[in-house]
Amino acid sequence: MENPQFKQAQDLLKHAERVCFLGFGYDNTNLDRLIGPLGPGGLLGKLCFGTVWGLTQREIEVLNQTRFFGNLDAGAPHWGNLELLRQRGVLL
Repeated sequence: MENPQFKQAQDLLKHAERVCFLGFGYDNTNLDRLIGPLGPGGLLGKLCFGTVWGLTQREIEVLNQTRFFGNLDAGAPHWGNLELLRQRGVLL
């Protein structure tokens, strides 16, 4: 059974120009539910931003290459949500 909330999120991601993952844990199950149906490279061509609090530099690199195809601007590992939004000008 398909969850209507995930379907709505997938539709929004499909049509978005910018995508922000704030306070998101990047669990593979959650990523599969959100971006899996969009197919490989489903976020290519979109501006993707996300906080990576607590992840090591290597974990960020692997996440970026395997799930975001090098398209995730994570900023600094110690940045919180507001810091990422302000430093990267996401909402400007």
